[in-house]
This record gives sequence, C-alpha cells and structure tokens, in this order.
Amino acid sequence: MLKKILFSILALFLITASFAYYFRYDIHGYIKDSELKAHIGEIPTKNLQLFDPDGKLHTIDQLFAQPVVVLVYSDSCPPCKDAVKDISNHLVTINPKEINRKFVVLMFDDEESDYLTSFSNLEHYRVETARRNTVFSGWITPTFYLFDSKGKLESKVIGWRPIGFEDMFI
Repeated sequence: MLKKILFSILALFLITASFAYYFRYDIHGYIKDSELKAHIGEIPTKNLQLFDPDGKLHTIDQLFAQPVVVLVYSDSCPPCKDAVKDISNHLVTINPKEINRKFVVLMFDDEESDYLTSFSNLEHYRVETARRNTVFSGWITPTFYLFDSKGKLESKVIGWRPIGFEDMFI
C-alpha cells in the first residue's frame, strides 16, 4: 500500500514537472508579450520626481526635449549592470552627432547607486514615485523604454542582449 502511495506521488510529480517544463516558454512569452504592449502610446505622469546624484530635483518634462531611451535599472539586477557598462562603453566610441536619442537611467531604489555614479557619461536619476502607477510599471528589469520627442512611449525592449542594442539610439 505504501509503495502505491509513493508511486502515485512520484507519478503526479513527474506529470506536473513535465507539464510545467513543456509550457514554460508559452507562459513566459505571454507575460513578456503583455508586458511589452502595456502603456504603449502613453506619456509618463508629470508627478514623477527625479533626483540626480547631487540630490537636485528634475521633472519628467526635462527628459523629453528630444527622443530618449530610458533604462529602468536596479542595483540587484546583474543584467542591468551589464547593460549600463556596455552602453557606456558604446557611447564613448561613437560620434555624439550620430546619436538620435538621449540615454537616461532611472532607478526606483531608495538609495543612490555607487555603481551608476562610476559611469560619468551616463545621465541617471533616482525616482521616489511608486513605479506601479506609472508608464514604468513593469516588473522585469532591465527594461528599455523608447520615447519620442513629445514624451510618448513608442516601444519597449525587455531584457539585455549585448548584440544589436545600438539600434535603440538610431
């Protein structure tokens, strides 16, 4: 009797594990797809409070004088750190006149990032507004948000791939 119970539990576990394994990409794809479509065409709320490394307050309107790429960053996210390093290195190697989009890093953490401050060529801000009620409400980091010059969200790129990211700045 005990063997039958153990065998049934093992069989149920194997069935559940194989089901989860089989559908993992569909579920991940659905989450990522819905996340990519969220807030397209919206403009960030005006009440976002952006603080530069010196503690000076900036408004969201100051970011959108030209098209901008915004990276939502977290210190606890290794791919975020890779993205910052790779983009910083890329921006040093190209002519500033070839860049059609400004690059900005937003951090929804409570404290300033020592890692980010080591990249002097990157503009970054700490945001004290709750992320969930904004265009930046996604929970996946890193996420890149591409805005036009009027501040309207054009598209998102979720995750970091060190190949082909240069297209975001064109």
